[in-house]
Amino acid sequence: MNKKVINKVIFIFLIVTGSSLAVFLDESPEVWCKPTNDLQIALITVQSAWVEGDDIEFYVAFRNAGEKDMFINLGVTLANGRNHFPTEVSLLLIDQDGQSRKLHLLGPATISGRMDDYAVGLGARSMHLLKLHLSEFCSPPTNEFRIKLSNGHYKATAQFNGHGALNKNTGMDWTAWNFWEGFLESPAVEFIVQKKK
Repeated sequence: MNKKVINKVIFIFLIVTGSSLAVFLDESPEVWCKPTNDLQIALITVQSAWVEGDDIEFYVAFRNAGEKDMFINLGVTLANGRNHFPTEVSLLLIDQDGQSRKLHLLGPATISGRMDDYAVGLGARSMHLLKLHLSEFCSPPTNEFRIKLSNGHYKATAQFNGHGALNKNTGMDWTAWNFWEGFLESPAVEFIVQKKK
């Protein structure tokens, strides 16, 4: 994402109402990946510059670019839909030295009782938005949990692994439902983490 687009994003988040985010996403084709079987993904940082220790905030958006409704399975839900975990969304983080880490969302600490699919219906030409914090991600290969970044320049993409329903519980038989299946990756966004003054 170039500097002009980043500044446009910051302006929208700081000056106008949240409903304008949808307008920005509709009017900014460069933030979206190309449609794959009619589904697109975008990643936006709430601001382009952060301070060490900040819990960096992202928006991950999904858009049905087609003319038919679909479902996307974002992960798991517990407690009869009271707790959602979009575990099928991940981040690819690249630091200024070109080193990359795939960051996975932390799932539930413990599971007792029923677990269902986090299924979201996407009508034709509609969007679904997630707000995520970097502290919600981990990097198992590097033993990093509750990710925090030191000062530097970073790039990130959002990735989504789409599949059908995995949990066929009572009242949730998803047989023959129209779930999107495949892999998506958003265009990269750039941001800076600065030292505290």
